[in-house]
Amino acid sequence: MKLKKITKAHGERIGPVKLYLDDIEAIVAVFSEVSSETKITTDEYAVESIDQLKQLKREYFNEMHISISDPYVSLSLEPDGIWL
Repeated sequence: MKLKKITKAHGERIGPVKLYLDDIEAIVAVFSEVSSETKITTDEYAVESIDQLKQLKREYFNEMHISISDPYVSLSLEPDGIWL
């Protein structure tokens, strides 16, 4: 069996920001260039696309997480900041 080095996760937290729907669309587009299975979750819903997110007709979200699994990349948008 060949040894495989484990890659340690690293990330960075930055302060809170205000993002608009077109910003979220741009982020999801970048993630989708890397992986066809981009996951989007909010504080209350799991959606499969930006179109579904639009259907929620919410003025704002307190939390949103966007991720792909191969390679694993996750963006957490939270009230106190962003974790990437």
